[in-house]
Amino acid sequence: MREVRKILLSEYYVTILLIICLAALFESGVLPSGEWFGEEYNTLLMMVQVIMQLATLALMPLALYLFRIRKIQAANDGEGEDCMRKRFLTWSVVRMSMLCVPMLLNTLFYYMFGSLSGFFYLALILFLASIFVYPTEGRCSREFQLFCRQGGE
Repeated sequence: MREVRKILLSEYYVTILLIICLAALFESGVLPSGEWFGEEYNTLLMMVQVIMQLATLALMPLALYLFRIRKIQAANDGEGEDCMRKRFLTWSVVRMSMLCVPMLLNTLFYYMFGSLSGFFYLALILFLASIFVYPTEGRCSREFQLFCRQGGE
C-alpha cells in the first residue's frame, strides 16, 4: 500500500503546489489577472461558471462515494491480488483527480476572470472534500480491503 499512497500523495501535493504557484504568479503581477478575454467576456464567463459549478457538484460526491458504486466493486471479480492492486490504484488516482483537477481549474479561472469569488469558493469546497480522501496508510489499507472483499462477494 505504500506505493499506492506515495502516488496519491504525489498527485495531491503536486496539485497544491501548482495552485500555490498560480496564486504567486497572479498575485505578484507576473500574469495579468482578469485581462484574458475581450468582448465575449460575459458569455464566456457565464458558460465557464455553469460548467465548473456542475462539474464540482457532480464530481465531488462521486469522488467521495466512488468505491461504493457496485460496478466498481464488481470490477475485480475473480482477479488476483496484483491485478486488484493495479485496479485499486487506478480507481484511487481517478478519485483523487476528480477532486484535484477541478480544484486547479477553479483556481485558474478565479484569476483569469478577475478574482471572481465563485471560483474561489468552488476550489475551497473541493479542497475541503479532498481532506476526506487524503491518502493515509490506514485509509489506503482499509479501502483496499473493502475493495477486495466487496468485489469478491
